Formats: sequence, structure tokens, C-alpha cells
Amino acid sequence: MQADTFFAAVELYTHALGLCDRTAHSSDRLRARVYAWRSLCHRRRRDLAAARDDVERALELAESLGDGRIIAPVSFEAALVAARAGQWLLARFYGEQARELYEGFGDVPNVARLLAVLGRIDHRLGEDATAAASLVRAFDLAVEAGCAHEAADAVSALGRVQLAAGDHAAAERSARRATELLEVLPDCREQLGDALLVLGRAYLGQGRLEEAEEAFALAERTLAAPESAGDPAAAWIAQGDLARARGLAEDAAERYRTAALALHDARA
Repeated sequence: MQADTFFAAVELYTHALGLCDRTAHSSDRLRARVYAWRSLCHRRRRDLAAARDDVERALELAESLGDGRIIAPVSFEAALVAARAGQWLLARFYGEQARELYEGFGDVPNVARLLAVLGRIDHRLGEDATAAASLVRAFDLAVEAGCAHEAADAVSALGRVQLAAGDHAAAERSARRATELLEVLPDCREQLGDALLVLGRAYLGQGRLEEAEEAFALAERTLAAPESAGDPAAAWIAQGDLARARGLAEDAAERYRTAALALHDARA
């Protein structure tokens, strides 16, 4: 259902761009915004080539205008597209550019969102101390601004950094905080599923296998729900790791195969 919604949105934005071309007094500001919005839809549909093309057009228009309030959201989208493509240094460049602009505007919620994105990017680049500092600041700013979704996103990402560092007790605390925030928020099934995976892996790292099993099963149900845009393959991989920890090699292999097939189908 969600894929159909994004496809319909792409068609509407394409129509809007056509109208801009036929309008005598069309606005490059509007064109830049529409290209950025269409890029977001392509990204959510996992069409990265189309997302990159649109965000590059949006950046060109925004930079020619020299309007920071247009450049900021377009740079934000450019950071997300680059991150999805694994271009971490480029993603950080655009993310920092957007963060500086939003800080200048005093836009605390978007600063918190960008710090969370930058924290994930720094983690991917192996700069975990910087990542953790960005994520803690993102969480504090989001709480201060009353933005529960952004706070949950930041503390969940912090849990992943703590997992990578082997601090499973800290990761458990972060994941618990994230799930507590997300359970009462609407339209957050994907984020909740991700936080549950962090929680399960924190349990697994502490040898608490029964609790890990419960968390992974709940993550699977959450990510597989019709209203979720998430991918249950990550839960199947986690369940495979749990089976391996229990010495159940065949069960682990079956979970890994299921995940691999699902990921292959999604990318085909």
C-alpha cells in the first residue's frame, strides 16, 4: 500500500513540474521544493538513481537562488540520498551544511533530526565517539523541544553505537528508552521494530537468550505489519544469530536463507 502511495505521489509531483514549465511566472523556489519532494518519494521506493537525479536538480536550483531556507531542506534530502547509497563522506557534507543552516534559523527539531542522521553517518565512518556525542545532543535537543519521535530516533541510534562498542548494558537502556517513546506514537512501526532489534541484540550480548527471543519475535511482527514500511529480514537475521548462539546450526541457516531471499526480492 505504501509503495502505491509513493508511486502516486511521484506522478503528482511530475505533473506539478510540468505545470511549472507551462506557467509564465513559475518559481524556481517551487521547482526546487518539488524536485526534493519527488526525490524523497523515489528514495522511499528504493529508486536511488531517480532520487539522486532529482535531488541534484533541486540542489542546482536552490544554490542558484542563494536562499538558505530552500538550501537547508534540499541539502537534508541530499544527505539522506547519499547515505542510502553508502556515500558517507558526501552524506556528511550535505548533512553538516543543512545542520548549520537550521541552527542559524533556530529550528531545533530539524537540528535534532540532522544530528541523529550525522551520528549514524559518523558511526558508519568508524567515528563512534563523535557519533555518540551527536546522538546524545540530538536526544537532549529533541526532549527539550518536545519532539518525542526525534528523541526516540536518536536514542535508538545511540543504542546501535553502544552495541558496536560492546556496551550491551548501555545499549539495553537506550533501546528501552526508545521503545517506551515509540510504543505510544502513531505511525512508528518501522522505528519501533528497529529499536526492538537493538534491545534483542543487547540481551543477546548479555547471554539473556529468552529475552532476546521475545524481543526479536516482537520486532519481526512489528516490521512485518501491513502499516509498517520496515523490512522483517533484519529480524530473521537476528533470529539466525540467536539460533547460532544456542548451537542450532540448521535453524540459523534457515533464518539466514529466508532473510537472503527476502532481500534479493526487494532489490530485484
